[in-house]
Amino acid sequence: MRRNLRVTLAIVLGAILAGSCAAQAQRPEGIVERWLVSLNQGAAGRPDLYAPDEVSELVLPGWRDLEPGELDEIEIGADRGERMCEEHCADVPFRVIDLDGDVKEGIAHVDRISGTDWRVASVDLGGAGLAADGGAWATTGASVTAWYLAIAAAVVLALVAVTGVRLIHPPEREPA
Repeated sequence: MRRNLRVTLAIVLGAILAGSCAAQAQRPEGIVERWLVSLNQGAAGRPDLYAPDEVSELVLPGWRDLEPGELDEIEIGADRGERMCEEHCADVPFRVIDLDGDVKEGIAHVDRISGTDWRVASVDLGGAGLAADGGAWATTGASVTAWYLAIAAAVVLALVAVTGVRLIHPPEREPA
């Protein structure tokens, strides 16, 4: 009986953890960020998953021959919502600063290619400026608060894992 309870608990825990890994809805800003981060990986990156090669070459010419980390900063703004295409497109401002300090600003035109998938279709480089409301850029990278939350989540998950293992395989007791 106790063995069946342990197995059931393990299955339930596995189902809960598997459910938390389910696909999330993509945001156009997230696609632009993933594209620029992938572009920053040089030959190891796969920016073609997010944008055509010609578009990537406009932002970081010769990216295939560059070492990873050529871009010092990658900043993404909020969708400007300027194009009239309902929920099927987005205009996402971005700014990249390379290791030499050169700044490129632009607007990434992102189109929905299927139900939840987005792709950068083109970019307009130049003085794109900040988001339409004049808001601040969102620099990629985690804040200190996000790091603390991630560490706390890791500790909780580790405790859950240890508890699960102890329930399934309790420590053997030595005979008295």
